[in-house]
Amino acid sequence: MLKEITLSTSALRCLERLRTIDDYTYAHSVAVGSLMLALARHMGMEAGAVRDCGLAGLLHDIGKATVPSDILNKPARLSPAEFEAVKLHPVAGHALLRAAGGLPAIVLDVCLHHHERYDGKGYPSGLRGEAISLEARMCAVCDVYDAITSPRPYKAAWSRPEALRRMADWTREGHFDPAVFAAFEQILLASPK
Repeated sequence: MLKEITLSTSALRCLERLRTIDDYTYAHSVAVGSLMLALARHMGMEAGAVRDCGLAGLLHDIGKATVPSDILNKPARLSPAEFEAVKLHPVAGHALLRAAGGLPAIVLDVCLHHHERYDGKGYPSGLRGEAISLEARMCAVCDVYDAITSPRPYKAAWSRPEALRRMADWTREGHFDPAVFAAFEQILLASPK
């Protein structure tokens, strides 16, 4: 992945900050960056856009560096107040990346909008459909897939088939862009388990 992405000093600082705060979020970010690279390539994006997608995936959760670790690593269901605190991470991350400077605009956009839903029920802005950038719609799929297939203190990891089945259901319910999810599913079904 690092061959594909030229990390600026500001991007490296952001990533290092995340690594020192939370190992899971760091590993998750690396995985989402890799998935974004594969998805962007599969969707036929040009080389510069592929690199930007990888960088966006790598930095999408940088705002979690501002969430208290006892909330991030809580081994039980979050309370409504704790969940509201977590929901602030896209805005906090966007501010951190903007302050770092030197990053492509799409990286900031993905950080801010990767929790938007295709049906408009996401956060922080409640954007709907094509009002969400293609790259943020791509990151939404990659982010959820890695999260549900990773073990966490409060849940076991889902298998690839179970994850794809549930994500297909969520796509029909309006969570993901159907075309983006279909492209993502093609990549996973074509790759070895």
